[in-house]
Amino acid sequence: MRWNPYPRRGSVIGIALCAILPAAPSRAATIHVPPLIVTSLQHVTTVPGQPAGFVRDAISIPETTCGRGCCYWLTECEGTGYTSHLFNATISAGDVVTVRIEAPAGKKFVVHAPAGGSSAYFWASVYWHSGKADYGIVEPHTVTFENLAGTPPSETYSFVGTGTGHGIVMATEDYVYTTAFEFTAFRVDIAVASQEASAPLTYKILGSWSDPSFGASGMAATDHAPIMEIADIATPAERTSWGRIKTLYR
Repeated sequence: MRWNPYPRRGSVIGIALCAILPAAPSRAATIHVPPLIVTSLQHVTTVPGQPAGFVRDAISIPETTCGRGCCYWLTECEGTGYTSHLFNATISAGDVVTVRIEAPAGKKFVVHAPAGGSSAYFWASVYWHSGKADYGIVEPHTVTFENLAGTPPSETYSFVGTGTGHGIVMATEDYVYTTAFEFTAFRVDIAVASQEASAPLTYKILGSWSDPSFGASGMAATDHAPIMEIADIATPAERTSWGRIKTLYR
């Protein structure tokens, strides 16, 4: 609940005096942006400016208005290999806005080590825009690779924030890596710093500052070998009451 900017009046006790009580402090909120669920990655074997054997597995997110055209009543934002939803929020200073790019339930992202001991690249870039004129600013944030296995990549670039007027939620991160890693979701928690007055907004425009928008690229053993893929999560083997080992898959 947002605090009332008008202070309450105290009771009159004995004499006609009113004690003005301070307004209750505002309470920071955690705002969860609907996750961007990546269902498939496009495998590209010819990347401009790169040598033979350099491949890319990624999605592209062209700027799209959710539920546009004949389907204006829908809330989905869908594209090739991904889906998400528009959302309504009132973003204020002190809030934490959480952005997640995730694999489907029971799946994970597997990022393979590049061939020949070379360096490879991983990146994520997505934004939700309300349509309000705004200026992008970088705000404090943390990045989490959920259920990480392996060594996380090294960040080389970051542009994350909610804009001076909270009209946009954006997260762009670039990385370089040399060893394999895997994770189920890429999460960015943004600590909103801009002090501009807040207002309820509908974030209905989904897009990206990068094309491709989420994925990895690097040298592969063959053109057909992925540098990044979506794979099943296998549940660790469990011993049954009969003493046998059974492997379950979600």
